Amino acid sequence: MAVGVSADLSRFDEALRWFLSRVILTDDELDDLNARARMQAWWFSGGEQLRLVQDVFDDLARALNLGLPFSDFKKQVSAKLASAWGGANPHRVETIWINAMQRAYGGGRYRQLTTPTMKRFRPYWMYDAVLDSRTSPMCKERDSKVLAADDPWWDSNYPPLHHRCRSGVRALTKRQAAQRGITTTPDFAEGPQGGFGASPRDDMGATVKPNLAKFDNELAADLRRRAERAGVAA
Repeated sequence: MAVGVSADLSRFDEALRWFLSRVILTDDELDDLNARARMQAWWFSGGEQLRLVQDVFDDLARALNLGLPFSDFKKQVSAKLASAWGGANPHRVETIWINAMQRAYGGGRYRQLTTPTMKRFRPYWMYDAVLDSRTSPMCKERDSKVLAADDPWWDSNYPPLHHRCRSGVRALTKRQAAQRGITTTPDFAEGPQGGFGASPRDDMGATVKPNLAKFDNELAADLRRRAERAGVAA
């Protein structure tokens, strides 16, 4: 089965840097985090063992770094995830891949689009959904909507908006935005799924502090280094 999201063969450095700055957490630690803090964390559903979460994270980072396809990632993680989950679940493995890659590319793209030069010449963003039989109603509803890049709406509607979301953001010039029509009062029937939709801003005061006391020394040291790299006190 083909998967519609793959690591960029030319290596998307901004995406890799964004992904590597995540703080790794287990699934059961998420309840203590608000939506903004979750943007600095990385986890996956069913990942109760931190060592396993760390291993899967590293396999994803390797795929991003080397431009590896989903098939390579699947070979690396399927056996250990099946052991942890009590059975194989290919759909779940694919969801972990798609979610991680879309978040990484979204974060990297955000860093590109918010540079002073880009915002000067392309000060508007357009929500860009992939329109096919798998498109979610919330993404279909938002497709082609245009708002200023600094509109606060993007703080809670930046893709991905849900599991397996394939949407992105396109930067527009003032003329392009005027031609398409600027959305002034966005109002949609359905909001993003929990844990999705927050823009990948680095300056929103998120606080992610994993409980290092319960981890082995080697892993705790690795998490502390990652937290420091993300600018978060562990």
